[in-house]
Amino acid sequence: MAGYRENPMKFARAGLMFCLALLACVSFAGRFACAAGQQDESSVAVLVNGTAISRGDFQREFDRVWRSKGTKSKLADESKLAEMKREALENLVTRELLLQESRRRKIKVAQADIDREFGQLKAQFANEGQFNETITRLKLNEALIREQMANGLAIRALVNEAVGSKFIVTISDDEIRTYYERHKETFAKPPQAHLSHILIAVDPAWNSEQKKAAADKTARLRELLVEGEDFVRLAAQHSDDNQSKDQGGDIGWFSPGQLVPSLEKEVEPLKEGEISPVIEDRFGFQIIKVIERKAAVTPPLNELKGKIRGILKQERGLKLLQPFIKKLRDEAKVEILLSGEGE
Repeated sequence: MAGYRENPMKFARAGLMFCLALLACVSFAGRFACAAGQQDESSVAVLVNGTAISRGDFQREFDRVWRSKGTKSKLADESKLAEMKREALENLVTRELLLQESRRRKIKVAQADIDREFGQLKAQFANEGQFNETITRLKLNEALIREQMANGLAIRALVNEAVGSKFIVTISDDEIRTYYERHKETFAKPPQAHLSHILIAVDPAWNSEQKKAAADKTARLRELLVEGEDFVRLAAQHSDDNQSKDQGGDIGWFSPGQLVPSLEKEVEPLKEGEISPVIEDRFGFQIIKVIERKAAVTPPLNELKGKIRGILKQERGLKLLQPFIKKLRDEAKVEILLSGEGE
């Protein structure tokens, strides 16, 4: 740990890029992507001026860093793995320092701005049911989401106050084109599956006979589907998912990794129009149908210009933010409590 403390800015660039990304799109979608693996929230990973950051937050941020680098293998090189862990830690420290400074300056966030961000997040989901199912599965709630959005907006306001109009930079079309050609593979959209389901809910308090009756009902519905019955009609009549049954069971589009493993295992081999076996999970029994599939594709340059311009602005803005965040970091007391990290 001593080596980390002696050179606290070693991974500051990564932390700055993380915060710049936060400033560009204060969104909670990223937290959704990395919250699936719940860790020990009571165990402290790092203290920033006495404020604890949990081991669970560290794991979520490490998962985000892992994905952002396109790391597919679970057997990453040890030195690369250690670097990503240190980067995740520095990201968390930088974010916390900015948040603490925004509070010290008594920066206020308007409720209307939080409402707008929350509405934009919900709009990314096919329907209310998919949104609620996602936050339930990830053990999140609306209050926590809004809190994180308020923090992100406060950080953005702080940076605007700290660097002002200097943060505005101009990016040329040639720069955008060059970046696209050099990083084309990173913009590839993963394959997607458009799904519908029929859910027969099970109450955890039910006895074995009640659960068996639910399982038998689901099995019978699947037999009817195999015999040619209409999925939409059966979903509307029998599904216990009140959010999707009126849409014939439609639960929207999913990419690999967005479904819980038990569902993804059954859905992955299905072709368009095929239905899954009966799947049991904590909600009850499900039958899933693949309505449509889309192959992985790399969007053309014209669709990505705005996104690339934002990335390049973040990189330019890094130089403007670096002195400000370095000052916060130099004045901070940071204690890394993860065993073996930051060495």
